[in-house]
Amino acid sequence: MRCTFLGTGTSHGIPVIACACPCCRSTDSRDKRFRSSFWITDSGGYGHAPVSILIDIGPDFRLQALKFKITSLDALLLTHGHADHLNGLDDIRIFSRISFREQTAGKPGPAVQGIPVYGDSETLKDIHNRFSYIFQPVMEGGGKPKIHLEDCRHFSAEHPLKLGRLKFVPVPMKHGSLDTTGWIVSNGSAAVAYLTDCNYIPPETMELLTRYRNLEHLVIDGLRERPHSTHLSFLEALEYGAETGARHIWLTHICHDMKHREIQNYIAGKLASVPGLAPLTAGGRTVEPAYDGLTFMV
Repeated sequence: MRCTFLGTGTSHGIPVIACACPCCRSTDSRDKRFRSSFWITDSGGYGHAPVSILIDIGPDFRLQALKFKITSLDALLLTHGHADHLNGLDDIRIFSRISFREQTAGKPGPAVQGIPVYGDSETLKDIHNRFSYIFQPVMEGGGKPKIHLEDCRHFSAEHPLKLGRLKFVPVPMKHGSLDTTGWIVSNGSAAVAYLTDCNYIPPETMELLTRYRNLEHLVIDGLRERPHSTHLSFLEALEYGAETGARHIWLTHICHDMKHREIQNYIAGKLASVPGLAPLTAGGRTVEPAYDGLTFMV
């Protein structure tokens, strides 16, 4: 399983329009951030087909797909319906010409009409409202993506969503007053959790995360040093990370308050001075701000 950060920025992206702050003027490529999105691919094997899965599809998706050479898409998983996580949906038209077929024991399963899109009920309502033309007849020449909407809350740790040989489990979070969905993906030997756009992770989600003894990577919302009403601060993200036991922790959905190097220095200082974060420095564990293009293998 290969995981790539297509974007690690906030709804504004970095550089921010009309901003001349040091971060927005930085020449460090790690300070150039598309809107947050995460791409998972798996080569398959053991009777399963290769898959290409996207978590969130913001307004930068066309540029992300070109930059990172995305040539296929089998499913789209959504965390919520905010514009910076959904408004690139129309750009999957090029991929939705071919229906996704899950391979089981080397035999094709039933075809799904269009690309399956998984989100909670409110997110699916947002798609119907914002992209109503997808579900209506259009004039000749009117292109639209072919998608199939599925409520992700039908899936659980006991009954995960299966895509190729990967298993996905949606988990609840809070983004201010809005319910959002985190995702845990496992390939059988290791797991990755993707938890963006949250300021509160409920006990049932934390309990599930700690059950994954093979949780290799935790990607978690970490907006900035200062507190925010709908996002985790850097310190809050580190505190949650310490509880999960994940071996590697990556902050994402980062704003332009600090440059990448400054965030690294901030994290190092907290790890050295906050007693409750001591577990994050033990046994080869790492904590870093993510950046666009960062890739890891599991």
